[in-house]
Amino acid sequence: DLNERTGRLEGSFNYRGFYPSITLAASRGSRASRYLDTSRVLRDFGWKETRFSVLVEQPLNLTTGKYLSAITPGVEAKRIIVTHDETTPRFYFEGAQNIFQTSLFFYRQLKRSARDLRPKWGQVVDVNLGSTFLNYTFSRSFLNVTTILLAPGILKHHSSRLSLGYEKLPQGKYNNYSALLYPRGYIRQVNSELRKLSFDYKFPLLYPDLRLGPIVYLQRVKANIFLDYAIGTYLDEVKNYNSMGFELTNDLHLLNFPVPLDIGFRYIFMPSVSMSKLELILSVKFGEL
Repeated sequence: DLNERTGRLEGSFNYRGFYPSITLAASRGSRASRYLDTSRVLRDFGWKETRFSVLVEQPLNLTTGKYLSAITPGVEAKRIIVTHDETTPRFYFEGAQNIFQTSLFFYRQLKRSARDLRPKWGQVVDVNLGSTFLNYTFSRSFLNVTTILLAPGILKHHSSRLSLGYEKLPQGKYNNYSALLYPRGYIRQVNSELRKLSFDYKFPLLYPDLRLGPIVYLQRVKANIFLDYAIGTYLDEVKNYNSMGFELTNDLHLLNFPVPLDIGFRYIFMPSVSMSKLELILSVKFGEL
């Protein structure tokens, strides 16, 4: 979880032998958040979660011509077991709860070439609406909406992306996962309502096609310039988050591994708190296998 800087182990099984698609999943991991103590000081704390879920969705392929397009409605039921650790405050929820969630995911994008970093044109809309039931006695609703617009950049194979997001997550006895990534550089922020705007401009720098024996094959060097801005609300307090910076990453293969790795670094400057950060970027691009 990039917002909370925590992780979990998850396994899932998906069956598509008939309509609709059914996915069974289970996970175990850590969560982290903050709370306002009696002195109005934000305190970090954590807890453990075990999750079981059943997702039923119906992918509908709308592809025509040179555009890839699909819409996927779905419903999901989750069972979550919360256990405290030594940092968890006493007021925080402990025990089993249930979540029922409905979702709608739509995308439409122009087919891209191998050198395109993103589709030249594209639209994505992702909507999630659900309710949390704590011990069957306390119900709270949550909402998450994300819209992404893709457009060509100034030069060939350049790409610009505009992302808009809105999220409403009631805080208190239990904090749901935030589906919106906070502006880069911020972690463990707590808000009951969040509005976010993000702009990225991504472009290739070099195609070295450099091979060092069976150890490394360096395919491409690319850069990304970003601007993030968000407004959060917590306990009637409005908070502003903003960051800017750049990313420099490489597409490479290690030890003849067929799946490419995306490795590099990110420099972040956060004007509102006058801070800067340097982060490592590492991802495995299984989608390009």
